[in-house]
Amino acid sequence: GGERVLWNSIQALQKRYSFVFCVIYTADPVNKKKDVIAGVKRTFNIDLPRPVEFVHLRSTGALNLKVWPLSTLLGQSIASMWVGMEALSSFIPNVFFDTTGLAFNLILFKWLGQCKTACYVHYPTISTDMLKVVEDQTQAFNNAAWISNSIIMTQLKLLYYKVFSLLYSLVGNRSDVVMVNSSWTHGHIKAIWNPHKLSIVYPPCDTDAFMTPASKSSTMNNQFRIVSVGQFRPEKNHEMQLQILQQLLQRFKQKDHIKLVLIGSCRNEEDNKRLNRLKDAAKQLNVYKSIEWKTKLPFNELKKELQRATAGLHV
Repeated sequence: GGERVLWNSIQALQKRYSFVFCVIYTADPVNKKKDVIAGVKRTFNIDLPRPVEFVHLRSTGALNLKVWPLSTLLGQSIASMWVGMEALSSFIPNVFFDTTGLAFNLILFKWLGQCKTACYVHYPTISTDMLKVVEDQTQAFNNAAWISNSIIMTQLKLLYYKVFSLLYSLVGNRSDVVMVNSSWTHGHIKAIWNPHKLSIVYPPCDTDAFMTPASKSSTMNNQFRIVSVGQFRPEKNHEMQLQILQQLLQRFKQKDHIKLVLIGSCRNEEDNKRLNRLKDAAKQLNVYKSIEWKTKLPFNELKKELQRATAGLHV
């Protein structure tokens, strides 16, 4: 995810350029720097050649979803510029590199900070797919039932999305360098931003670390283990994964050997609540006993789970 890209980017810059000094704007207290670096090694197996500096931002609470129950996209984008102002007042870099997806800060750092700007986009804040979901009046994570069931609310939301899409385009295509993680994201960013320099940089996966053959003890068992790896975010559609598991279990009389292993992390309190709701949903679907929930899994444990897997699931 975004955090891995951040640390891999810093590692690559430090290895290639001896004069580069990296500063990270963060919500974490500066006194937790050692814990953060240790977590990078434990979670991603990444060693940094040189130290990095942290700038603690106190205003990041304004980005919380609770603050913006309605007009979330626009509200968080405006709030991100407030956070960006605090960042600029604390430290002005030569190059501002965004991996968080808060695109409105690109224009802030470029114009006010006079910085060169770059960004790595994993998932566009708004996409043509999102517009189509609203237009088709389809209920989804970004389109509640009370909106999709109303023609008037649908038209209002479409107008809101189109205005936001225009603003998103204006801030995004001003970035000096734009990188995306896939051809899917490339298509959407090209359609919305149409930036001057757009490149696909596939996620930095340490494939060598996963080439170790699985041990006999991990493969010779009677379990059919389906592994799903992803943050507990709305767009990952874990609800559909639970429904897939339910249908799979209904087809087999002997169900005890089937396990769905959900591996992921929670970015904030909203994700924690989403995880708890997923657990409640699993109980309602009568599949809870067939699921293993694994959060904040260390890198070595992640490898073990992938070695034990019979199949992978991604929605």
